[in-house]
Amino acid sequence: MIIYNESWFGIPTLTRLNGSALVRGFVPTIVSTGILFAFILQPWFDFNSDPAWSIAKNPYVVGALMAAFTFLLTFRANFAYGRYWEACGAVYQMHSKWMECALNSSAFHMQSSQYDNSRPLSYADYPNLDRKLRRESKGAGIYKESSGTKKDSTIDKMVKKAFYSSAEKDKDGDLEMAGSLKNMKGKSFMHRAGTLNQKGDDRVTSLKLESRLDGGIQTQVASLFFQELTHMLSLLSAVALSTLRNDVEGAQSPLIEYKAGEEFPPQDPDQFDSEKKKMFGQQNSFVTSILYAFGYTRSDYHRTLYNAARPFRVIGGISEGECKLLQEAQGPLAKVALVELWLLEFITREHLCGSTGKVPPPIVGRLHLAATDGFTAYNQARKVAFTPFPFPHAQIAVFFTLVTMVIIPLLMISYTESTLVAALMNFFTVLVFTGLHEVARELERPFKNAPNDLPLNYYQAQFNEALVSMTAGFHPDSFWEAPEDAHEEELGAIKEE
Repeated sequence: MIIYNESWFGIPTLTRLNGSALVRGFVPTIVSTGILFAFILQPWFDFNSDPAWSIAKNPYVVGALMAAFTFLLTFRANFAYGRYWEACGAVYQMHSKWMECALNSSAFHMQSSQYDNSRPLSYADYPNLDRKLRRESKGAGIYKESSGTKKDSTIDKMVKKAFYSSAEKDKDGDLEMAGSLKNMKGKSFMHRAGTLNQKGDDRVTSLKLESRLDGGIQTQVASLFFQELTHMLSLLSAVALSTLRNDVEGAQSPLIEYKAGEEFPPQDPDQFDSEKKKMFGQQNSFVTSILYAFGYTRSDYHRTLYNAARPFRVIGGISEGECKLLQEAQGPLAKVALVELWLLEFITREHLCGSTGKVPPPIVGRLHLAATDGFTAYNQARKVAFTPFPFPHAQIAVFFTLVTMVIIPLLMISYTESTLVAALMNFFTVLVFTGLHEVARELERPFKNAPNDLPLNYYQAQFNEALVSMTAGFHPDSFWEAPEDAHEEELGAIKEE
């Protein structure tokens, strides 16, 4: 995926050659302009005086031809855009459902007996405890956005200055209620307890929260359930995305072990370092652009090398047994179905053994539903990856693109007297049609056509980080100790009732 600069009315985009539809359309446009000069210099026909070419000056004939070709080309471009966004949406839906499975599994697991000694106290155990929550806070805070790439320290300083300047102005204001709570009339439980009012009520004592950055889990290693769950989901995503790239059959799977804290891979292949570019033969940008213009960067050989330089990282790595079974599974669907089975079996086995706590089985069934929904989204993406744009329409679009390369020069000769004007008009007119045709060809294969392909290894890196974040434990401010007089308040409330 090409990340481009939208400033200055988009003019900086014109400097990009690799991945440009203008570059791909430039070659046939030059050929068409050469045909125009050939028609002008040939001595056999005078297109302006020869009656055989008088029909070319009829606007209805020209309009019918151009309207038919425009409809044909627009139809292909429209469906190419549809395939591109459908593929992108399917990948996001796939990760969304598998992430839902991961989050629900983690939430259920944290209610198991394994966390009895580290789980925060529940407010439900003290329903009559009349206190207000008090957090140790400085009133305003800012977290650094971690996108997996290096940030400019100057920008960080500017952000902090602007944020704290705004926070200083609002430090004396009450915490504002959100959404429909602003318009609630009468006393709600929030007003009574004073949780949304910083000034509060002096007669109500505070219940101090203890902030624990370790999430209450003091061990440095996540539970075995978490380790296996994150590994299974990371492996499932990596195998699914690697099959969507459609490597050459028999090529080695580009799966390697995840490394904590590593930067996200670049979305744009031109942003790779020189060592990575050397691996897939694109260390020279100018040569790469020339080869791209003539379509020599899209062979199966180059695509396999390009994919090998962008491996998918798997949390916990991939074992020899997993690799062997995945290689024996024939076809992309079989490989993903195998890992999906491993995941569902693992969740079922752990639930039956108590790893999901006392959560009822119908609720645990949502884990299977989310996992299978992700598998459905994968098949939607696979539909785009393995079903090409229909050949008959692609063939006729290519044929009439070649026809326009010959017809438009004849029209320009017939309608203009200046050779320079005819050449310029022919160049730009043909470039519009050939450029739009190349746009359609680029977008209709969103998993293959680098550098305009979807950055699947970038998506995998984000998915891995989201999985790792689940092991952070409970909310850091959810820990509190029951006051010494808590039981007295409970007994008093019971007597009043």
